Amino acid sequence: MNDGGAYDINEDGTPENYSIIIDCSDELLADVYEWTKWLTRRGEITQDANTDGMDGEQYIGSDYKIQYTSTAPGALTEGAEVTGATSGAKGTVVQVNETDKIVILRNSRGTFGPASDPDEDVTDGTNTISTNTFTRITPIKSAPLGTFAGVTWFCAPGVVLINVPGADANNYQLTDDDGNVVTAPDKITIKVTNTKEGDKIGVFRIVPATGEIDKDDYTPTAAQAPGETTLDLTAPIAKDEPGKVSPGAVLRLVDADAQLEYRIRYTSWSNGPNGAFVLSATSGTATGGDTDTLTDSGATFTSTAKVGDLIRNTTEAVIAYVLAVVSDTELTTTPVTSWSGDGYQLNGLPITTAAADRVYIPVLDVYEAGADGFEQNIVTYDIDNRATSAVRVRARHADLPENDGIIPYDASGTIDSTGLSNNIIRTPDTIFTP
Repeated sequence: MNDGGAYDINEDGTPENYSIIIDCSDELLADVYEWTKWLTRRGEITQDANTDGMDGEQYIGSDYKIQYTSTAPGALTEGAEVTGATSGAKGTVVQVNETDKIVILRNSRGTFGPASDPDEDVTDGTNTISTNTFTRITPIKSAPLGTFAGVTWFCAPGVVLINVPGADANNYQLTDDDGNVVTAPDKITIKVTNTKEGDKIGVFRIVPATGEIDKDDYTPTAAQAPGETTLDLTAPIAKDEPGKVSPGAVLRLVDADAQLEYRIRYTSWSNGPNGAFVLSATSGTATGGDTDTLTDSGATFTSTAKVGDLIRNTTEAVIAYVLAVVSDTELTTTPVTSWSGDGYQLNGLPITTAAADRVYIPVLDVYEAGADGFEQNIVTYDIDNRATSAVRVRARHADLPENDGIIPYDASGTIDSTGLSNNIIRTPDTIFTP
């Protein structure tokens, strides 16, 4: 846990204010909650950063919010003890939000804002905030970071959970620093089962009237150059696109002029007034290789590259795709003239964008690199915009039957409030030869 941050948990486009962050690291919330109880148990006298430097047994959470108007000569410092100029009340600063001019305190003694001076100055001895409004926060002494009831974690005021596992995406409730109860929108799972290593799996939204894949979702901002690591759009991104709950996904960029389509992996997305995708871009220079082998002695491909990634030879200005991640330092790709000595970029923007180009987002677009038996994405359910979506599920595996090769699989489906689950029918392809 640590201070700071603003997160749009309810996904309404306006971030809320929180002063205490708990990184769940994709662990189940029931387990993370038990960890917070252990940190704050009676007899815990470790002065831990997770309890703001206090003995765990004494930590009770935040207890005052100060909304200020002006500072002189600067903002208060986090961790400092502050004093009310008239009341003499004291407290320790948990977090300073200079954008929204909010200060959160803990371990307060006395009452700030007495009747004789309700907007009294508050100082840490060096810095002062003025024209203040004071709001008491009632801490949960028995559970300083919140309580757990049934399957739901009701977090203490000011606490935000990040990196929540998909299984618990609907199992928590927050209260922000402004006292507003905040819940995340419902999440649904899009899951394809009976997968095998080497499968290429996709779930695509379709135009119901024609059954064709809908490739007209977004327009990129024109004149973005090859090599850019962010793809900007001319309109906001729909809240039910993948990559918010399950980090990262794939977009398809359709080059209208060349009549080509590029598959690009992205790390995250956000909306300003318009949308932007942060691409999973990595650059380097090949220290060896040939037409379809790229080696880079300083690379970490096992963590930065995946089969199916777009890779651009920046020296030759040629687009290729990753066929295999052989090791940390070696990739197998579709052919170029030669990789040796050439620059490269994984998942960067491959072309100069134009107003006629289009971007669409598959609900699921993966290469099965393991043997889990399923692939899935967890996304926000957007009842106001897309209560249902007609989709096409596809799976391809070109190989000999004994190596799980199948006749191409296609099935129709519908994403609704329950998500989607589709089981691949694996009919062996007895005609294919390598």
